[in-house]
Amino acid sequence: MVTVDLITGFLGAGKTTFLRHYIPYLKSKGETLHIIENEFADCGIDSFLLHSEEDDCCEISDLSGMCMCCIGKREFIHLLLSAAQNGITRIIVEPSGIYDVDEFFDVLSDPRVSQCCEIGCIISIVDPLLSAELSEEAKYLTFSQLLASGTVIFSKTQLISENQLQVARDRINQLLSEKGCDSGLPGEVCTKPWDQLTESDFEDFMDSSYFRMVHDRESFEHSFIFQSKEIRLRDCTNKEDLRNRIQSLFTSPVSGRVFRVKGFASTADGKQYEVNATGSLISIEESKVQADTLVVIGQR
Repeated sequence: MVTVDLITGFLGAGKTTFLRHYIPYLKSKGETLHIIENEFADCGIDSFLLHSEEDDCCEISDLSGMCMCCIGKREFIHLLLSAAQNGITRIIVEPSGIYDVDEFFDVLSDPRVSQCCEIGCIISIVDPLLSAELSEEAKYLTFSQLLASGTVIFSKTQLISENQLQVARDRINQLLSEKGCDSGLPGEVCTKPWDQLTESDFEDFMDSSYFRMVHDRESFEHSFIFQSKEIRLRDCTNKEDLRNRIQSLFTSPVSGRVFRVKGFASTADGKQYEVNATGSLISIEESKVQADTLVVIGQR
């Protein structure tokens, strides 16, 4: 049987960044890996980032332009079956940030999949800076991710105070309570800055398993609720101008409700940048990647 780990979390939580830490640990333990990347947008930014670091170490399959819990479910099953036949020991699944984890259980229960794959662990990445003003659909998806997780890992904790972290935990527990789970976060919770994670931490993550709790399921077609757009900002003068324009996507009413901006952009001063942004934090770092595509994900 091939073990399948699900690394989930809402848009911008830090799933791909976590994988950059998790994959080397698994490799050091002799695991042979296949990664399945699901991007809601047509452009596979996260797959590209992982390929640039890991393509000589493990196979990466890319499922872009759809959410694999609705119209992409059949393709997801096909990717799982194909990967399981290649003699690997572990499949790592990174879904889009709007993934409904109940659909993951449905897929792994499919007779074709269950005879060759089994769930290892479900890890949910949580951004402590996540807005409290989420839409009802976004709240439900976050709830489904947290409820199933054997481990919940808070990202970006090096950027916030202990008081802010406690506020974030209280907000998450309130969200769970609103959806009928009064017991709070179900699994272990890690708040350690990621550059301080040890081999023992990763071992605990890998062994944390998952939960499957009975709850009222909500069903909706994600492509009708969420949208993605690819944009290019080729006429930005410099990094500050780029940052201001990205910030305006989150604040301007004409943009709708933007949750996530990621990708690559160049500026007129000859610099190339990797962009990783949410409404609460915009990261713009110099990059060697020669590309000019930003993906924007949100509602309306």
